[in-house]
Amino acid sequence: MPFPLAGKGQTLFLLSIFLLLGATFHQFFSIAAKENQSEIWEEQSAEMPLINFKKDNKARSIVYNATSNVNEVRGFVERPASPALRNINTRIDPEKKKRYDGVVIATKVKDTKQLSNLKIWVCLINTAFNGNYKYDIVIFTTLPWSEEQIHELQNASYPANLTVALEGPPLEDQLAAMAPVEIQLLRKRCHVKNETEKLTWNHLCADPPTAKKSDTLGYAWQAEFRAYHIWTHPALKKYTYMMWLDTDALVAAPWVDVDPVKTMIENDLTVLYSGWPYGKSQNRFVQEKIHHFYNEWICKVKWTKPNGAYIFAKVCKDPQKDWFNLLQLAGNHHITNLNVFRKPIHQAFLKNLTGEYRFSRQFDDQLAVTIVGVMEQHLENKKRGHTVESPEFRYSLWHESSNNITLNIAHHGMYDTTIERKAPRNKKVFYNTIKKNWNEIEKCGHYFPT
Repeated sequence: MPFPLAGKGQTLFLLSIFLLLGATFHQFFSIAAKENQSEIWEEQSAEMPLINFKKDNKARSIVYNATSNVNEVRGFVERPASPALRNINTRIDPEKKKRYDGVVIATKVKDTKQLSNLKIWVCLINTAFNGNYKYDIVIFTTLPWSEEQIHELQNASYPANLTVALEGPPLEDQLAAMAPVEIQLLRKRCHVKNETEKLTWNHLCADPPTAKKSDTLGYAWQAEFRAYHIWTHPALKKYTYMMWLDTDALVAAPWVDVDPVKTMIENDLTVLYSGWPYGKSQNRFVQEKIHHFYNEWICKVKWTKPNGAYIFAKVCKDPQKDWFNLLQLAGNHHITNLNVFRKPIHQAFLKNLTGEYRFSRQFDDQLAVTIVGVMEQHLENKKRGHTVESPEFRYSLWHESSNNITLNIAHHGMYDTTIERKAPRNKKVFYNTIKKNWNEIEKCGHYFPT
């Protein structure tokens, strides 16, 4: 029997049929995807370096390869939108603001080239939050500042007390204290073949020596300093809690009804962090170090479902076969309990982590803060007989945004380490953007470029 339509009519009829079938299949699979959403959150392939979740109205946290010479992470891990959680000690009555003892705000620079940016940095923090509390501020520096430069930044920080502290001895003194074999290795890493050439903080050095990528010696030192030396530095001796913000982590709104310090202290946390995951390590050598000092085989760091409010260490079922994938905390902003990091067991681990040779870039502050944080949490719960599966398990590493702590800290083009919350990178644009809803920020306007 001949087809009832011919020519253009037949073509249009067939096209309509195909479109109708396509729409039906699309609707069917969309419904199936939604029905299986809970199963999607459980997916984690041992062969893949990422946890791939399907998009369903979730804010995403960026995965960034912040640790060089470790298997690179590409792509993003999606974080579910933060629900209204328990709200413990987060929202505050403006009339009941409390200043806690032993709190310091800190950051680090190489030299005075960051002075102009530090004025912006400190003015934003004081205007948003610290003007009410006047917590001390410590600026660590690799190279010394003049008295005039220190006073200039202190004036910008007033009324908060600000100290500029040298991180350690000059490079020449540190090199003089190293063994000849250490110097030989360092010169090889820094591609210095001429014996009369002096090493400087600006030399590009590979780590390990065979690595293709190189960082400046000064950058390698900051990784070592922030991973190990900072916790017992004399400038922090009198403090118990450190709020860290990188110099390019800029506060973009007032913290009117949130107090991260209060949340940190009242809940006895080890780390209150802005972002996870933010880089990873799959280096089995790191896993062996963890086992050596903590007597535990850890295979992963995971977050709690469904909201990602906390992270925890996952013990291996079979250390020889299980995939080691340690996803790290972001280093641009967090609050840490200094007394925890000063414990002998953690200091011994951190010294070993960074101590294979001097000025290593492989194992940095992100790895250090993550491992000490999750291992402290794990060991304290283990003492009480609590496993992560038990309701009594006490989490001491909290994600800020998922616990209703929105600080609007701009860093790497996003707010609060959330990729979908875009932030201006240009300082002039940044200032003009935030002042629309923050009149008080005009007091910082003369520090911004025009």
